Amino acid sequence: MDRKDYDADYQRQYSKRVKRVKLTLSLDEYAELDALASSLDIPPAQLAKRLTFAMLRGEKLVDDATRSELQHFSTLLRNISSNVNQIAKHSNRTKQVLDDANLFVHLKKLESLVIDFVKTGKAPL
Repeated sequence: MDRKDYDADYQRQYSKRVKRVKLTLSLDEYAELDALASSLDIPPAQLAKRLTFAMLRGEKLVDDATRSELQHFSTLLRNISSNVNQIAKHSNRTKQVLDDANLFVHLKKLESLVIDFVKTGKAPL
């Protein structure tokens, strides 16, 4: 099989596995897509594909920086939950809450941090 036959056979097989979709955008629409793609450091076509499937699946597209901040935030919440659980176990054993006012001050501070994160989208480090 020469190269020409191989290429033709490959194209036939390839066209059975994938479907190419063409999308026409105005220059303004493309500029908007390109700007967002540049900020995420991915090609515009890849962004369009990600956005399309996120929408179809009912998901939200989250950039890598936000995903990293959310993972950091999740780790902090797990640490706090573990500490609160340890305090609760100790309090149940001794039938007395040690420094309960301080615990609630920290929980209020956490609540404020969560509210700030939701408003600004940035986690304090």
